[in-house]
Amino acid sequence: MLTILKYIMDIRMQIKTTILVLVLIGINILSSCSSCAMDRYYSYYIKNCTNDTLLIDVSGVDSLRDWIYWNEQVQSIDLHIDTKENMDFVKATMGKIVLPDSMVSVYPGLFSLYDTCYIYAIKLKVAKSYLMDEIRKKKLYDKRCVVENKFSKSLFEYK
Repeated sequence: MLTILKYIMDIRMQIKTTILVLVLIGINILSSCSSCAMDRYYSYYIKNCTNDTLLIDVSGVDSLRDWIYWNEQVQSIDLHIDTKENMDFVKATMGKIVLPDSMVSVYPGLFSLYDTCYIYAIKLKVAKSYLMDEIRKKKLYDKRCVVENKFSKSLFEYK
């Protein structure tokens, strides 16, 4: 009789533990679903509608930035490249080269930081042939002033 009582108590404990685990899993699922809706970012894209391969950067700065600021999130990567300027150029172009009829993504929080942003486009062949100072001096780049509503359905067609 004692073993039957012990067996029943063990089953009750297992059921209570299982219910508790299921409730905790349910709470975890609900909380993660609600945080997804709260933390949603909408991505913006720029489509290259030209026949040239371009380097495209979007920033809140009203002047063409040096290469090291084009792709700030990869600046800590250590590359073994012959000169510092070549290294800055390679890091700047990672993910910024846009072939004709392709797109590049833009940092989704950009318009929460700035009301007006600037799209800078440099033809890849120009970027490979000239130093950044020469590109600035000779104005070998294109600059477009944009606000968030110029992105139709999160897309800006660069023509």
